[in-house]
Amino acid sequence: MNLDPCPYMRSASFMFVLGFISTGFLSAPWMAWWIHDHLPYSELQFFPKLAAFNIGWHEQPKRRIYSFIVPRGLLTKPSMANHAGSHAEHYPGFPPLVRGGPV
Repeated sequence: MNLDPCPYMRSASFMFVLGFISTGFLSAPWMAWWIHDHLPYSELQFFPKLAAFNIGWHEQPKRRIYSFIVPRGLLTKPSMANHAGSHAEHYPGFPPLVRGGPV
């Protein structure tokens, strides 16, 4: 984690999902909407190569999603009509998030 100039804590990770590379499973924004509906994040960016994405966290989250996968461009931000509510229609059949205790 780093402090930004404000000073708020922030963190970012670049991820790719091996199981999705050959399947093209990340060819639609379903994962973006699943993360948006289930996880705290500040910014998401999705890339077509290697089924890769960046996920950023911030104490003052922006809640913005940008995609380099079709549909390209800004998928959502707080001022957009599609920002609030459930987006479950984008990830039908995807397992629900299970929150558990210590393993």
